[in-house]
Amino acid sequence: MSVQSPRQVLVTGVTSGIGRALAVQLVAHGRAVWGVARRRDELERLQQELGANFHYSAADLTRPETPGQLMQALSRAQFAPDAVVLNAGIFPHDTGDTFDFSVAAAVLATNLTGALALVAAFLPQFLQRRFGQFVAVSSLFALRPDRLGVGYAASKAGLSMAFRSLEVRYRERSVRFKLMVFGPIATAGY
Repeated sequence: MSVQSPRQVLVTGVTSGIGRALAVQLVAHGRAVWGVARRRDELERLQQELGANFHYSAADLTRPETPGQLMQALSRAQFAPDAVVLNAGIFPHDTGDTFDFSVAAAVLATNLTGALALVAAFLPQFLQRRFGQFVAVSSLFALRPDRLGVGYAASKAGLSMAFRSLEVRYRERSVRFKLMVFGPIATAGY
């Protein structure tokens, strides 16, 4: 079976950095993109910039109701993504004079738990269609410790291992789990 090129793509963390750049490139290449991010004002600006092939939902992936609400919005719009890019991520420092567990927990909720909740939401559709791609944006911090961000390194290591395991489990059923592992990238705020 040949691998199909996705026509409709959902991208999380779409209002800045890698997610924004990816959405711009996908739309420029004729793909329909559904962007997900927390900042509605930035989503509206991006929609004005990209036009009719960009749709969006303002949502917080750390909230348990988000996957269900997102699936309902996509269904109403008859938008069935062929690929889901799990890019949303935060990287606040959780170590200093001491370890701030609340910051680390917020990082894990966004970077790992929120991503896996979307996998759980979309996987049944992909399995039924026998086609679909999940792409997780990871980091070199998945492979080495970071003295400033315990939660960030842990979240990226967890996401990377989860995707490796999911790929092994579902590759026979034509659903792909891919990792993009980046090194340092200069984005706004860093």
